[in-house]
This record gives sequence, structure tokens and C-alpha cells, in this order.
Amino acid sequence: MLKKFFLGVILLGICLTGLFGSNSYARQKNNQDNFTNLKESSNSNLVFYKKNCPYCEGAEKEILEYSRKTTIPTFFIDTRSNNGKTLVKKYNVRYASTIIKIREGKAEKYIYAEKQGGAYRAKQDVIKKVFGGENR
Repeated sequence: MLKKFFLGVILLGICLTGLFGSNSYARQKNNQDNFTNLKESSNSNLVFYKKNCPYCEGAEKEILEYSRKTTIPTFFIDTRSNNGKTLVKKYNVRYASTIIKIREGKAEKYIYAEKQGGAYRAKQDVIKKVFGGENR
């Protein structure tokens, strides 16, 4: 009986975290639907992701942290959504863990995550190119 109670509490916690947590790509206000209304010449970052992608999930915390620090709008693109599929085609995205950096109408594509020592993590050189330095 006690085991069932604790299992229920754990499952409830997991469900509530999924419903109310804001630290995931899918819960960000700027997404593939917002980006389709933005001018192409606008400076922005497009972070592509796919649910359950270990690369995307491994870099998620750091990507979200840096996206909040920059003045450049960052849009989170679900590769499986209708508008996301359109953007995947448009920018020729092959891997879900891709960032497109758009500055003055010019798009640069980067893979933002890697597997190192058995763990998935954000690529620091890409983080700096996209979120740091000039035109931040």
C-alpha cells in the first residue's frame, strides 16, 4: 500500500513538471509559428529540436540559458510540427540539434550538441558563435 502511494506521488510530480515546467524547448513562447510571421531580414536564432532527441535534450539547459541572455530573438522549432517541417526544408536541416543564426538576412547553420564521454552536451564553440560576441 505504501509503495503504491509513493509511486502515485512520483507520477504526479512527473506529470506536474511536464505541465508547468518552462525549461524545455516546447514551452518557449517563441516557436515555429511565431517565426513564420517574422521578416527574413530580421536578426534571429532558430533552434531546431525533436522530442526525445538525446542531443537536443543534452544541450537544452544551456541553450535556454544563453537564449535568455541575448537581445537577438531565439525561436524554438519543433522539427515535427507542420511549420517546423517547412523550416527544416527551407534551411536544409538534416539533424534536429541544429541552430540557424540569421544576421542581416544571412543564415549560418550549426550543429549545437555532441556526445562526449557517453554524455550529450552543448558544443561550446557553437554557443559562443551564436549567442556571444559581435551582434549579440
